Amino acid sequence: MVPQTRYKPRTSSDRRRYVDEVNLEPSIDFYVQKPDEEGIYLRDALHGRFARLVARDEPIFRERPPSRFALM
Repeated sequence: MVPQTRYKPRTSSDRRRYVDEVNLEPSIDFYVQKPDEEGIYLRDALHGRFARLVARDEPIFRERPPSRFALM
């Protein structure tokens, strides 16, 4: 898990738009093998080390358009 601070909306319209009316997607779980473990180290992801990642070539967001927040 990557620790994050809880989002606090600044205005009532922000609360409506980003809290009340949002449809959250389920979490994405990552698994590695040899040894079998749940999760991937952030340092491995940042350095492109995905050899142990299970189903590493499978698309995650098949039905979603590209995001302007894509990881680089």
